[in-house]
Amino acid sequence: MKNAVNVPSISAELLTTLRPFVTLVERMGALQAQLAEGAITEVRIDYSGAVTDYDVEPLTTAMLKGLLTPIKDGVNFVNAPFIAAERGIKVVESTSSTSEDFSTLIRLVVKTIEGENVVSGTIFGKKFPRILRINNFYLEAVPEGHNLLIHNEDRPGVIGMIGSTLGKHGVNIARMQVGQEREKGQNVIFLATSSPAGDEAIKDLMSLEQVYSVKRIEL
Repeated sequence: MKNAVNVPSISAELLTTLRPFVTLVERMGALQAQLAEGAITEVRIDYSGAVTDYDVEPLTTAMLKGLLTPIKDGVNFVNAPFIAAERGIKVVESTSSTSEDFSTLIRLVVKTIEGENVVSGTIFGKKFPRILRINNFYLEAVPEGHNLLIHNEDRPGVIGMIGSTLGKHGVNIARMQVGQEREKGQNVIFLATSSPAGDEAIKDLMSLEQVYSVKRIEL
């Protein structure tokens, strides 16, 4: 089923039932907002598996809230769809009752005037959100807190250099997930920190020859 959506607000009862999924899609939206280069023109969210037993329209609302909050003040579950419409963002959702690898898989594609980004996620253990894919990289990242998304060359010693650089600036690493391409050569590191990394730490990371890009991701 495919359709452009005008998403209603979420009832308190349904929010309780869908809370893990709401958290997941809201943070997927926030992640996408921070990955986006240029104005967002279209959002597509694909729901597969067990999540389609529920009404997914409230989840689309939660995703829009997460997507728009880093961009505009005052976004909430009620006004997020209207703000998206005001900004000319096309919103499309699709559902499929089957999912090959996970009981539930949610895929979010965000298009901008510069290109598009793809993020996929699921729920582990019925309540733990996980990011499984960022573009061509596959990982199992916890979407919360202060993070750095580092795109780097896949070679021995690079992770150590990144850790040493952050340590020099007093940035404590809380978690680290490495995502690899299907074809080797590049990685992304989804790195959670106890506090936000400062500008000087980012600058020093970018000075490493093996690091291609660094983005702060607040979830």
